[in-house]
Amino acid sequence: MKPEKNQGGLLIRLQELAGCQYLSDLHNSFYIEDVLYALRRINIASYSLDEWREAIRYILGEDLECRSGGEAVEVLIKKLGDV
Repeated sequence: MKPEKNQGGLLIRLQELAGCQYLSDLHNSFYIEDVLYALRRINIASYSLDEWREAIRYILGEDLECRSGGEAVEVLIKKLGDV
């Protein structure tokens, strides 16, 4: 399987999977379900922990510590699900 990171980085890949026209749509509450869908479909291991931390900062506007990409996805899904 071809690594997803070759497709422009984690945020760009999430944007594509969520069907968002703009990168800024990732933190727009209108697209929460689409972003959740993208998070459930992405290959977590294809991206570094730093990329996952950047995604949390960009999407949630929070600087949260995570020890793995899997933990970052869990945090994103939980926080977005609570919105």
